[in-house]
This record gives sequence, structure tokens and C-alpha cells, in this order.
Amino acid sequence: MNAMAILAGVLGLIGCGNPAATVSGRVTCRGQPVVGGILFSPKGEDEKNRGRAVSAPLKEDGSYEIRLRTLGKHTVVVTPRDVKSPVPPGEWEYPCDRSPVEREVKAGQNNITIELTPRSR
Repeated sequence: MNAMAILAGVLGLIGCGNPAATVSGRVTCRGQPVVGGILFSPKGEDEKNRGRAVSAPLKEDGSYEIRLRTLGKHTVVVTPRDVKSPVPPGEWEYPCDRSPVEREVKAGQNNITIELTPRSR
């Protein structure tokens, strides 16, 4: 077997095991912690930004930690566990807007805190 092919294979395996980034933070709604889940989906802009979406639980204090192998812009979706269904007339399913947001993830440690925007009548 060609020595260059072996070296390329070994180098490829070394890069596969480590996350490119660690993201931690907290999600709140009206200053209160959001409990549920969070999902980071790479936007697919280049080679470093292609891969699977990764999720993590939002703990009782709204905090999370997630390890990603993708860098760059990500679509972030927050799913609270206490969404109302069915929604009573005149009420929202959740008091804050849960629309996806975009956040930039860089190599290494990232702190991404998300304050969901309160809904108004």
C-alpha cells in the first residue's frame, strides 16, 4: 500500500474525533429560564459549515452545552417543553416568539445566550 495513502487515511481519522467548537449558554423568555431543547443546524455555506444538526437539552436553569463539528452560521431552534396545545382562545402557545434565530459559531469555546423576544398584544 502506498505510504501517502496510509498517511492521508490516518490524518483523516484524527480530524474526525474532535469537535470543532463547544457552545454553551442560556435561553430565557421574559428573564425566566426556558426548559426544553435547543437545536443547532449548520447553514451549509462551505465545507466547514456542512453536517448534521445537533441538539441538546435545556436544563432547569435554561443552560445548555453542545459540541459541534461545524463552524460558521447556524440556524438555532428553541423548543420549550411547556408549549400550550391546544391553545386557549386569546392566548399564545408560548409567551415569547420561538422563530429560529441565526448565530455564528467559531472554533473553540463559544458562549451563546438567547433571550427570546416577548410577544405583545
